[in-house]
Amino acid sequence: FVRRPVPGEIYFGPGEHDAGLICPTNGQTVCLDAGAVVYGAIFVAHAKDVTVTGRGIVDGSLLDRADHASAAYKAAGAAGLPEGFYGAEMAVTTFTSAWSTNVTVRGVTFRDPPRWTMIVRAQSKNVLIDNVKIVGCWRYNADGINVCTSEDVTIRNCFLRTFDDCIIARGAFLDGGVGP
Repeated sequence: FVRRPVPGEIYFGPGEHDAGLICPTNGQTVCLDAGAVVYGAIFVAHAKDVTVTGRGIVDGSLLDRADHASAAYKAAGAAGLPEGFYGAEMAVTTFTSAWSTNVTVRGVTFRDPPRWTMIVRAQSKNVLIDNVKIVGCWRYNADGINVCTSEDVTIRNCFLRTFDDCIIARGAFLDGGVGP
C-alpha cells in the first residue's frame, strides 16, 4: 500500500530523496511516507498550522555544521535569525521552528544532525512533538530537542538517543524578544 499525496502537501514517498531545504508555509503538511529517507533540513519560519508527519526519516548527514553558504543558513538569515553561533548558523540542522504557531511533528525519525537535532525557538507557540525518534547523533554537540524562548511546547512518546543533551529548555537566549 502506497499513500497518495494530498494537493498542497510536500510529500516524500518510499525511497531516497535529496531534498535540501524544506520550508513549509501556512497550513502546509510535510509527509514522509514509510520507507522515505529525506536528506536535508526542515525550516519552519513565521508560519501557522504546519504539520510534519509520517513514518519516514529526515537525515542530516549531508549537512555541514557551519556552512554559511548553505540554503538553510541563508533562509535563517532572511527569516530574521541573527548572525553568529546561536543565530542563523544553528538553523542548519534537521528541524527548526522559529516564530511559528501551531506546529506539529509526529511519527518522524531524525538521524545524523550536524548539531542540535530539533530546535523550537524564537517565540514559537503551541508546538507538539509526538512519537518522534532521534538516533545516530554521532557529531559533537548533537542534542535532541532544544526548546528556546517558546511557549506551550509538548514533547511526548519520543525516543531520543543523542550524543549530548536529550531535552533542553532555555529562556535566556536564542531569540527571546529578538526578530521581526
